[in-house]
Amino acid sequence: MKFIEPYIGILKAIAFLAVVLGLLWAGMRIERAGWVEKEKKAVEKALDGERELRAVSDGWTSDYINRIAKQLEAARAKPKITLVNDCPVPAAVGGMLNDAQRMHADAGTGSSPGTTSQEVDSACAAELDIAKRNYAEVCVPNAEQLTEIQTRWEKTRKLISGK
Repeated sequence: MKFIEPYIGILKAIAFLAVVLGLLWAGMRIERAGWVEKEKKAVEKALDGERELRAVSDGWTSDYINRIAKQLEAARAKPKITLVNDCPVPAAVGGMLNDAQRMHADAGTGSSPGTTSQEVDSACAAELDIAKRNYAEVCVPNAEQLTEIQTRWEKTRKLISGK
C-alpha cells in the first residue's frame, strides 16, 4: 500500500473536484429548469393574448361584414338612378352640390354667387337629392366605419404592445 500513499492526496482532490463539478452540474440543471418554466409561462401568456386578440378581431370582422351586407341590401332595394344621355346640367348644380356637401339647413336655396332660388330647376333639385342621399347613405357610414377601424387599430396596437 506504500505505492498508493503518495496518490491518496490526488485521489482526494479528484474526488473533491468530482463532487464540486457534480454540484455545479446539478445547479445548472435546476437553473435551466427554472428558465424553461419561465419560458413556458411566457409562451402561454403570449398565446392567451393572441387568442384574445383573434377573438376581438373576429368579432369586429363579423360586425363589419354584417354592416356591409345590410348596406348592400339597402342599396339593392333602392330604385336605380338612370341618367339621360346628353342631359345638360345647369350651372347652379355646382353651387347646390357645394351647399349639400356642407349640409346646411338652407341647402338648395342658391347661396352660391349668381344663383337664386328661382333659378333652381327640377334637374338641379334631382341632382341635389342624389347628392344628399349619397352623403347620408355612403359618406356618413364610411366615415363612421373609418373611425371604428381607427379605434380598433389603436386597441389592437395597445394589446400587442402591452401598454
